[in-house]
Amino acid sequence: MTEFINISIRNKLILIQVATAFIAAMICSAFFLFNDIKTFKSSEVRNKNSIADIVGVNLISPLLFNDQDAANKIILHLDDNPSILNAVVLDKNGKKFAEYIKKGSDPFSFPIVDKKTVEKQSFFESEFIVRYQIFQEKEFLGIIMLHAELHDLKVIILNYFKTAILILLFSIFSAFIISNFLQKIITNRLLSLVRSTREVAETGNYSIRISAQGKDEIGVLSEGFNSMLEQIEKTQKALQEANLNLEERVKERTVSLEKSRESLKLSEEKYRKLVEEAGDVVYTSDFNGYFTYINPMSIKLTGYTENELIGKHFSAIIDPEWKEKVAKFYKDQFINKIQETLFSFPIITKSGKKKWIEQTVIQQKVDGRITGHQAIVRDITERKKSEEEIKQKSEELERSNINLKDSEQQIQAIFDSAPDAVIVINHESTIVKWNPKAEKLFDWNESEVLGKPLYNFIIPERYRERHKNGMKHYLAAGEGPVLNKDIEIEAINKKGIEFSVSLTISPVGIKDKILFIGFIRDITQRKKIEEEIKQKSQELARSNMELEQFAYVASHDLQEPLRTIDNFVGLLDKKSSGKTDEVTKEYFKFIVNATSKMQNLIKDLLEFSRVGKNMLFTAVDCNKILKEVIADLDVAIKESNAKITSATLPVLLGNETELKRLFQNLISNAIKFRKKNVLPEIIITVEEKEKEYLFAIKDNGIGIEEKHINKLFIIFQRLHSVEEYPGTGIGLATCKKIVTLHKGKIWVESKLGEGSVFYFTLPKEKSN
Repeated sequence: MTEFINISIRNKLILIQVATAFIAAMICSAFFLFNDIKTFKSSEVRNKNSIADIVGVNLISPLLFNDQDAANKIILHLDDNPSILNAVVLDKNGKKFAEYIKKGSDPFSFPIVDKKTVEKQSFFESEFIVRYQIFQEKEFLGIIMLHAELHDLKVIILNYFKTAILILLFSIFSAFIISNFLQKIITNRLLSLVRSTREVAETGNYSIRISAQGKDEIGVLSEGFNSMLEQIEKTQKALQEANLNLEERVKERTVSLEKSRESLKLSEEKYRKLVEEAGDVVYTSDFNGYFTYINPMSIKLTGYTENELIGKHFSAIIDPEWKEKVAKFYKDQFINKIQETLFSFPIITKSGKKKWIEQTVIQQKVDGRITGHQAIVRDITERKKSEEEIKQKSEELERSNINLKDSEQQIQAIFDSAPDAVIVINHESTIVKWNPKAEKLFDWNESEVLGKPLYNFIIPERYRERHKNGMKHYLAAGEGPVLNKDIEIEAINKKGIEFSVSLTISPVGIKDKILFIGFIRDITQRKKIEEEIKQKSQELARSNMELEQFAYVASHDLQEPLRTIDNFVGLLDKKSSGKTDEVTKEYFKFIVNATSKMQNLIKDLLEFSRVGKNMLFTAVDCNKILKEVIADLDVAIKESNAKITSATLPVLLGNETELKRLFQNLISNAIKFRKKNVLPEIIITVEEKEKEYLFAIKDNGIGIEEKHINKLFIIFQRLHSVEEYPGTGIGLATCKKIVTLHKGKIWVESKLGEGSVFYFTLPKEKSN
């Protein structure tokens, strides 16, 4: 078949016409031969039936009188017909009555028949049998069977073969003469088309056109070829323009992306510096209350380092007696959708010391959904101590009924040494005590304010009516909404400048008098830091969202022209298949490879940006996801003959999709970075710790130089060229992001040429 395809169209036409004539002559000859053979056989059968009829009539008397000798004499007359080889006569019971065998012939075994199943004749290769039933006035007497040969059939066939050969030779010769004349009319135009096609393929000049003659298939083909060349020429120009536009757009997008990354990096650095240099403890937690970040001030307040706290639940350091109260308070914040709260409660430090803190919690939201919390924590142990001392002294004073003057001196000493501004007013809101810290905070001397209404000095005018109504409500009902609580409010100093303060008001009954003690602290700086943190967080969230949107749009805009290039190159390669030179084919290959690498890079970058989005944590069986990963990597495992062994893995709380991606990236890397001529072996183990599982994935691959280990988990960092080991440099960065989102850590231990061990931890918590 291949040889036929490779010969010229001119010769193909000649072969087709000659073959057609040959087949037609063969069919005609076969038909006439078959017809003559059939006619000859029919003639022989009629002849032998006539002989059988004559012999049968003569055999009636011997059969009636059971005279076998007479029957044998009668059938001996068959010698007159040389083509009859054998004959047999059967009586009406099917028994042999008489038999004839031609001299020089072998006996013949006739098939057993009866009057019901007898057939008139049967043919073999060059012989046949004729059967004739003998009747006397409708009475069945017996059967005569003749065995004869077709001695003239071979002669007839041989003559026909000679005649057929002559006819075939004449037909082939006539067909060759006619086809040789006709093919020139057809092939000259085809050869013109072929020459033009070869010229286009060799020169790459798509402006060449073929002169189309006639409206038959060749004319239509020529017009179609001209149209195709015109389309290719336009496509080539469009592709060149698209390449130029793509290069410009890629440059613009790259510059824009780098600027966005730099801006985000500066914002993060500024935000981190602001938080880490703040005087108070600043931390963030996830939706469930697990620490995700805490600034260095944590060690001063709690005794715990940042690494010791990250990943723990914030309730781990709360005084056990207060855990239920704190949980209820923040549950109410969630239920009542309160964006920001202030609450005080005791904690237990690493050394076991009890401290009081004042915590401001701000909810972090994305699209209206709470994703985490930001908190500012201040140590108010000394303030609480002062409050307790004042309260204790007041209670002791009332119980002991000691001299009021001595008590006032003791209380005054406490007032004077208190770290916060302490103001005491009576039921008429008249100031009766004003400590030095209050003088410093509000710029009013004690002599200027004693005996005068409080609201004339430190309460902004817009709040004064509310203050008066609150005093009346307490005197009437014995309770107030702001008593014994830490509240944040605006105050005013002597210069008329408003600033934020933290205020705690405690009522104290002394004999028949009611006094109100206010503890006031300037929180202007803290509010400023909180506002800056809040603003930076919003900016960071907005920047992250814009960067994500930009990455999506940029990747979409980049992928669209890449797909266009890939499609046009594929179309161009398909249309010019077998006509382009090797250099052009190589260029096509370079373009396809480059677009494929760019598409893979964009795809991996998008996957990296999507890690952690809308993560749902459920119970995950690591054995199950490992089986799925091994099944997905079946082709790579079989090609490399890799051996993977694993210990029994735990069931833990996590996101099944991301954990499967984690195992797949690490195992596929172990297979990819294998030594030459060494079968890869991968061992997966797990060790149960007190609060976490330590996983290890060990391989016998090429290993990593120690100087490169620190940058291994950074995005786009590659230690080898793409030609050596294909990839985009995003896989391990994705692994680190997944582990971090699960409150774990990941690291590697490796020596060049000795393989690597990738370790990562996942928490053991069974529920959130």
